[in-house]
Amino acid sequence: MKKLLNLSYIFIISFGTSFALDVPSKHEPVSQSNRLTTQSFDTIAFDVDEVLVIRNYFPKIVALVIEKPRLISILYSILRNSREFYRIYKQSDVDHMLDWLAQRNSILNAISKTGKSYKERIIEIACTGTRIQGTIDCMIELDRQGYNIVIASNIGRKTFDRLIKQGALPNLRYALIYTSDYTGKFLKKPSPHYYEALKMALEQNNLSYQKMVFTDDRLENVKSAKNTGIESIHFKNPEQLVKALHAFGMHAVPNEKR
Repeated sequence: MKKLLNLSYIFIISFGTSFALDVPSKHEPVSQSNRLTTQSFDTIAFDVDEVLVIRNYFPKIVALVIEKPRLISILYSILRNSREFYRIYKQSDVDHMLDWLAQRNSILNAISKTGKSYKERIIEIACTGTRIQGTIDCMIELDRQGYNIVIASNIGRKTFDRLIKQGALPNLRYALIYTSDYTGKFLKKPSPHYYEALKMALEQNNLSYQKMVFTDDRLENVKSAKNTGIESIHFKNPEQLVKALHAFGMHAVPNEKR
């Protein structure tokens, strides 16, 4: 029973790891001459979950199970294939994981009362978030000033795109959207391999990790980033982030509010 509970917990939290397509910008193109040239740091990298958005999907998943009690059988499918499930969880996103589960339990393909399959509804729940407005405002202001805005997250590409379409994330001109599946190998924080691959992706996009500040809510992710030479801030709240960025020469508050 303890093993079943642990696996069910992994199954639920795993919806925090999914997607991002490079989406069209709502901003007018900015010439390179207008970019920052004198700042020591010209790039800021944001984690997504618990930094930019909150995805409180657990109550909705519970409500879905109450609506369709047979969904609880998914946990037994996980238990029967626990090792393979853990591998899928570590090496894929929510879409691949649910496809894998649907092959082993047909209940996910059943049509719900909304006319969508339960797999589709779980994906919708996993990709619905609420903005942490203070951090979003900080990111928008830095983008306005010409800083390079980078996403560095464990979610997958598709999840990121859905969060933008849903309105939880703004459609900025992101300099780089680096998600767990960016390299096709599903690298995830806090693995140092994630950060080394991130540094390579930055270089390929004419960005420098030496001029970047990274922020994440998980201390282990911050420590791992620092160990690979990336300046990092342990995110606690938007106000603390603004103050921490100020120490790096980044003023994330409009002039009229300083």
